[in-house]
Amino acid sequence: MAGTRYSVFFAPRNGPTTYGTEIDVSDFILFNGVALIKKSIDSGDYDVGVFVYDDLQLKAVNRDGYFNEETDIRSIFPFGRDRAKVRVVFTDTATGDTIVYRGLLNEEATRLDATGDQITFRILARDSVIRDTKISGGTISNGMSCKNAILAIIDVPMVTSVLTVSAVNINPDFNFTIDDGSKFNNKSGREMLNKLLFASNSVMLISDVGVVTVQSRDEDTTIDILNLFGPFNINYRQNTIRMTAYNTGKHRMFNAVRINDTERSNAAFISVFGYRQKKFDLDFITTLATEQAIADRLVDEFKAPKIELNIEVPTSVARNSKLLDRVSLDWSLRIKPIEGKFLPIIGVTAIGDANAPLPYTFGSLAISTTTGFKIIEITENPNDFESILKLRQIGTGLSDGVFNSAFNCIIGYAVIGLAPICGTGDTCETYNPSVIGAAQIGCTEVAA
Repeated sequence: MAGTRYSVFFAPRNGPTTYGTEIDVSDFILFNGVALIKKSIDSGDYDVGVFVYDDLQLKAVNRDGYFNEETDIRSIFPFGRDRAKVRVVFTDTATGDTIVYRGLLNEEATRLDATGDQITFRILARDSVIRDTKISGGTISNGMSCKNAILAIIDVPMVTSVLTVSAVNINPDFNFTIDDGSKFNNKSGREMLNKLLFASNSVMLISDVGVVTVQSRDEDTTIDILNLFGPFNINYRQNTIRMTAYNTGKHRMFNAVRINDTERSNAAFISVFGYRQKKFDLDFITTLATEQAIADRLVDEFKAPKIELNIEVPTSVARNSKLLDRVSLDWSLRIKPIEGKFLPIIGVTAIGDANAPLPYTFGSLAISTTTGFKIIEITENPNDFESILKLRQIGTGLSDGVFNSAFNCIIGYAVIGLAPICGTGDTCETYNPSVIGAAQIGCTEVAA
């Protein structure tokens, strides 16, 4: 019988920043209420650059004190339960697809029901280890670059015992200079890392193997585009389940930024969308030019509304997808030919042709494959092996955010007013006879 098979492994700490051998605890786990698995950047409505630690709930039988604290000699935790490494492997027995969740046990949320000998664990994502770090006085000095400041915060034993940190992977979008390093003294590592990421217009990503990367919000152009198709794709290639939460992206748009007492804005976008300001206090920056540069970069990044939506797919479709990967979405209207007429697919048909008139169209929303998206959140449901991808349109202005017209190269792709026809390896030429049914043949994907 098809279903979900799971295995759970704990790697207890045997010192403040060291770990012992991984233990298979699957036989103790009750599989009744496993939470969704989520990873995200900039996905919270009305906010950007915020850490959201993903969590997972596990319930277990605490047989004979197996999961008790370190004071019980029967316990598997010689140095406390908090921050024990957790690996959960979910496998769909029908398809063989696998979801792997890696996290850290959170002692604060651990609850024991002594009557039923059951214990409930809350497992947080691995980057939650940063919440327990404190920046010692003198760690960040005046004149230090943002890159080196980020490194100084996360390249500490508590973090590197869980994650892999290397200077080569720390590349903030704007590598500004810290003016007053004393403002970091004895502050929370998480709090100040958030401020540095926001000020540098950057995000922090954690790979499956635990490598930390700090980079810009730009989409990853080194990975092939994930092609998604809605229920009315003309070639019957549907690989999505449903779309929800479509919006214009105005909730994440601001055209004025005030850094300390310095404001920068975009007058053209204010005149179109009204005044939408974000204010941030960065007391470690005192140089006017740096304040202006930070504000300018953030205004440019978020000045325009960009389409956002949730698209639900089988996990197998998005199995290899990561945050910031590019996505194309063919969400076509349902079309129906006029009675007694045929539906044109390939070939040029002039508008108004009596033999091949425009068909009826149904549906509230149409999205062309030329609209470019990037993934800003992935939610995996291990119970039914379905995933929700939260997408945001690429680009930073009103006229960008699209893939090149040569992108899809599918016979039967129809666009009013555009007929790209190509040979293999050729550059597409564009004609404008106002056509339905133009075919793109032999094109090479090119992202705008």
